[in-house]
Amino acid sequence: MNSLSLIHDSLLEFNWNYASHPKISKVSPFLAQPTPEQCANIELVAEDLRDGLQGAMRYPTVDEMLEYINLLHSFGITRLSLGVFSGTRNKLDYTIKSLLREVYKHYPNIIPIVACPITKQAMDWALTCKKAHPNVQVSFFMGMSGLKCIAEGWTKGYVLNEMEKAFKWAQSNSIRTLGVIENATQANPDFIKDVILTQVKNGATAIIIADTVGIARPVAVARIIQFVKQILKSIDAEYVGIEWHGHRDLGNDMQNTFTAIACGVKSIHTVARGIGERAGNTRLESVVLNLYQIAKESGYAVPWDLSKLLNILQLYDKIADLPPPIHGPLGNHFNYTNVGTHCSAILHLLQKADDAEKNKSKIKALWFRKKAQNIYNAFDMDVLGINSISIGVGPFSGKSSVLLAHKLLTGKKKNLSLIKINKVLTYAKKIRRVMSMDELLRLFRGVKPK
Repeated sequence: MNSLSLIHDSLLEFNWNYASHPKISKVSPFLAQPTPEQCANIELVAEDLRDGLQGAMRYPTVDEMLEYINLLHSFGITRLSLGVFSGTRNKLDYTIKSLLREVYKHYPNIIPIVACPITKQAMDWALTCKKAHPNVQVSFFMGMSGLKCIAEGWTKGYVLNEMEKAFKWAQSNSIRTLGVIENATQANPDFIKDVILTQVKNGATAIIIADTVGIARPVAVARIIQFVKQILKSIDAEYVGIEWHGHRDLGNDMQNTFTAIACGVKSIHTVARGIGERAGNTRLESVVLNLYQIAKESGYAVPWDLSKLLNILQLYDKIADLPPPIHGPLGNHFNYTNVGTHCSAILHLLQKADDAEKNKSKIKALWFRKKAQNIYNAFDMDVLGINSISIGVGPFSGKSSVLLAHKLLTGKKKNLSLIKINKVLTYAKKIRRVMSMDELLRLFRGVKPK
């Protein structure tokens, strides 16, 4: 079979950001924001222990992943991906089966997912996963972009036939299946329609739209979701769920997630820190913080315990063996400043809190302390279980930075002398970097840093 016959078989690349098609509605560029009700009712599907680990430096132990699952459970996650078929009788195989058994035993309300390419060996493996956890969901996938099909020598007919056999086999073995539209944002609309019809007809309970290489912009997300919804409606299958699985190769994961939820998707796949293959996956913390903000503004509550969020990120850094990012949402510097003008405002608010305490006005004092903590943060630190401010002194610092650092590091209310303040600032500008805590404390004591 040559490439020409494949091209003739309607498997050309299709870019959902701009390509036209008679069956696809036109969508003007827009910025979509989900409603508060949508934010409060979205389901997060954790891909941390499957797709996320493709960007990790090592594969964690069973005990490490069980500790992480326990934390996700306490946070409010009820569906999570536990692995992908990578052969049998190897470390990954044994680990996934062990995790499935432990989840079934200890977390009955968690539904695990395993990813499965459509091959005979992988399908047999899916059956052994079901024996380990009777309620496991299997997401069958097969690349659908034109280039993938040309590379593998697949025709449209071959792909549809293999999918039909796999889903029918799963039905006959009482395996719950999820239909994956792999490379969805690059796949031909007619091909997508036939794949969805095949999957739904043969038992798929949800359709996962995968932006496999992170090529989509919000307009593409809106177009493809509308298209999938039209297909499901045309066959009276609106009961079938639609899930969004995004990557961040172009940095569009948050915008695309917003659009997907606004367009009616009920489940979003995420990974802590956005770790994953290449540029990574949709970042859990970005999604959660934004959805919380939108819901809160209208009096809605989200279904997650945000006080666990930092613990999730820290543990995932550990099991993935990757250093925590310095910047970005909830990176190491999310609650940190050394800028003089910022420190001045924080210092003045803390002084107002001290004055209120002297006047025995506890409520006012508490209000000022909370505002001091949140004045240069985008969200309420109390929600994350944080009640402290992180301050440094560097080349961009001023008198207020030094005074605030002294107050927070030493707990002393008495101000430093102007001479000591100038010594600290002179040293910071000399070394041209932010000082360590040890250097600051030594200078506060009047001792020269090492």
